[in-house]
Amino acid sequence: MAVKKFDRGPLACDPQRNHSFEKEVTLFNKINHPNVVRLFGVKTEAQCHLLIMELADGDLLGEMTDGPLPEAEARAYFRQVVAAVQHCHALNICHRDLKLENVVIMPVSYLSAPPVAAHANAPGALADSYGSCLPGRHHSEGD
Repeated sequence: MAVKKFDRGPLACDPQRNHSFEKEVTLFNKINHPNVVRLFGVKTEAQCHLLIMELADGDLLGEMTDGPLPEAEARAYFRQVVAAVQHCHALNICHRDLKLENVVIMPVSYLSAPPVAAHANAPGALADSYGSCLPGRHHSEGD
């Protein structure tokens, strides 16, 4: 589990920013897809909002520090990104900031989707960082 902290001060001083924050949390709650980080809840404290989400292991940009990914691994990740984006677009939700460092790697042990045949050497699962819609937890054999 991960906790992301948002200072309430700037949100309280700017009604537009507060509205944007609330809207993003509402949209985040609507997304239920195996390739999207799950939001478990929001806790409001005196000085901040705490978003309780799935924990990530790293980001896709970090996976590429040793050079390009092998084609099979890149294809598997790309399929997950496309699946997540398609799901979000079907809900009339767009990401707004799709880039490698916003695609995070999820521990495969945190799978919550129904069982799917996963390849034994499958790369880590993908997911997006806070409140956005991105890639998932695993890929099927043949990806």
